[in-house]
Amino acid sequence: MKASFVLGVLACVAGSAAMFAKSQNLSAVIQPVTVVSVQSRVEQQPSYSGGGDNPADAPLRSEVYSYDVAVHSDCATLKTRYQSPYDYFPSAFSPNAQIPARITRHEVDFELPSGREMKMPIVSRKRSLSPGCEVQR
Repeated sequence: MKASFVLGVLACVAGSAAMFAKSQNLSAVIQPVTVVSVQSRVEQQPSYSGGGDNPADAPLRSEVYSYDVAVHSDCATLKTRYQSPYDYFPSAFSPNAQIPARITRHEVDFELPSGREMKMPIVSRKRSLSPGCEVQR
């Protein structure tokens, strides 16, 4: 009886912590971002540099399609990356297109016109030095 009560309390605490973390992520403001550029490349994974006399010893390789998307938001240019095993990338990410997005510390959550959301990690960020974009300390 005591064990089931303790397990119930632990489940409630874990569930509320997960919901709190998710609500913190959704608290970021949705803002329009402008796509600056999209660069695509095909990567072979895992990279194999040889070794051994028998070609059958080499690991299996697969192609990974990688897209670097640069977007401009307020006073910063963010470089994000999308990787997929499929050669498909939404057409909404064309240069000069505006897409609503939620920017967090480590990723950008794009809201595509189809209603689908697409998360991409931020690879780099560059702050603008134009007037009105001074860094507040």
